[in-house]
Amino acid sequence: PIVLCSKDFPHQITHPNGPWLEMCGYALEEVEGEPQIGWVKEQNADAVARIGEPSDKPLYGRLLEIMESDEKIPYIGRVLNGLYYNFWQDETHVRGIWRRCTLDEYRKEEPAWETALDLDALGAAEGVSWVWGGSIPLDEGPTVRKERVMIRLSRGGSDATVVREFDLDAKAFVAEREGGFALPEAKSRLCYKDRDTLLVGGVFGEEEMTDSGYPRTVYEWRRGTPLSEATDRKSVV
Repeated sequence: PIVLCSKDFPHQITHPNGPWLEMCGYALEEVEGEPQIGWVKEQNADAVARIGEPSDKPLYGRLLEIMESDEKIPYIGRVLNGLYYNFWQDETHVRGIWRRCTLDEYRKEEPAWETALDLDALGAAEGVSWVWGGSIPLDEGPTVRKERVMIRLSRGGSDATVVREFDLDAKAFVAEREGGFALPEAKSRLCYKDRDTLLVGGVFGEEEMTDSGYPRTVYEWRRGTPLSEATDRKSVV
């Protein structure tokens, strides 16, 4: 359960601006704090005791079967260079695959999909339970072929993500040593300004963040330079 404030919160958490009871909005802000995690576990245990273990219910199995069914409609998330991209999860691809096909293939009963990125294989290779967070393409106009995207990945589904540049033709991430963009784990926001420039925020420390933990400042980061040399372009007070 997600709880922002509760008079029954059992731990006396304080905040620099006042007692926790007066600043109850901060009570669960430290999402990985031991008191907060302990309290959530207590609430989960209480809920299970009251309503039972969800996975024991027939409806749970039915819903899981629907979610993992091969009969799901493959939703198209992007169309790049005439290829239709779909992110797909099933009992085999637990974390999912980012795949693509032509429009003619998509119209078939069983399209011949081409896998661009396999998250299960990536996680196994890197020892991280990566969760798909979406893609951000380099868009240089309707007449220019799309070659690069920035891909978001989170550890286990957290709000913070790492972001890596991906080559659509090679179906591989662009290594940093080869000039590829890569952002550290953070609640970042970004887009391409042009082929060699990112507009980015959220990776420069707490002073650049709002009270809710999101970026207030936009920086311009040039390819081939350290992230620390990105220049401040716009701030929101």
